[in-house]
Amino acid sequence: VNTTRSQTEAYKALTEAHGTLLEGLKAGSVIGDVVKEARAILSKGVPGATIPECMGSGVGVLVEEPGLRLTEDNTRTVEEGMSFAVVTAVKDAPNEDFKEGAKGNAGMKTFCQVLADSIVVMSAADPHPTFVLTNKADRDLGKVRFYLEDEEGDEDDDEDGEEDDDDDDEEGAGEEEDDDDDE
Repeated sequence: VNTTRSQTEAYKALTEAHGTLLEGLKAGSVIGDVVKEARAILSKGVPGATIPECMGSGVGVLVEEPGLRLTEDNTRTVEEGMSFAVVTAVKDAPNEDFKEGAKGNAGMKTFCQVLADSIVVMSAADPHPTFVLTNKADRDLGKVRFYLEDEEGDEDDDEDGEEDDDDDDEEGAGEEEDDDDDE
């Protein structure tokens, strides 16, 4: 919501690096080579940000298979049937649009962003050698970014400058239901 230019540019690099991991982790590829390529995209696209050493791991009997960590130094070759939790992230990314005293995103000196998916490696002969299990959420920048009219971040303020008291709001009264009834 109300992203700064720095955050928008970082997201573009993040989605490119994440796509590189998703497409690159296919049968026959070397894990470390794919991770190096993704990290290079992040280093160039989000200068000054911290990029986690590990960008996910294989998932099997254990939630995190130690021999299948997605790190630059992993020389393991990806095989058909392997599954991975892929996590692409940047943290402490400098917000070049920071303004002292500003509210919302412009008032943040640094920020973090994360994308994650679970994938299964298919046959190298398959037209889609990597099957993304979690691809229902759209990542297109135009679909995940939006702007609110109130750029100050005071979404609860009325035109008179006073905050709304949600208890007096008749619209929506009684809409909260006890989730225990659904079981």
